[in-house]
Amino acid sequence: MPLDLITSFAKKTGKSAKEIEDIYNKIKDSLKDQGKGEEDENFYALLVGSLKKALKLEGSVNDLGVIPDKPLTKKKSAKEIIELMDAYLHG
Repeated sequence: MPLDLITSFAKKTGKSAKEIEDIYNKIKDSLKDQGKGEEDENFYALLVGSLKKALKLEGSVNDLGVIPDKPLTKKKSAKEIIELMDAYLHG
């Protein structure tokens, strides 16, 4: 998980970076158990959206134009999605 997202989520929730990363990894494993793969174009959007929901953070990945469990409105790479989320979180 990108360090800047961990730091941002830790600051917003009061949890440690280790706690955030542990939750992230549990969600990632759960998605893989459900048959979703990192190569799926919306995997990371779904992963981070689920993490935000688990952490009870306001806003959602939908604010970036991504609808979890559905294809992206425009094809974006995982790197582009992470950059969008970073811009969203850090203005």
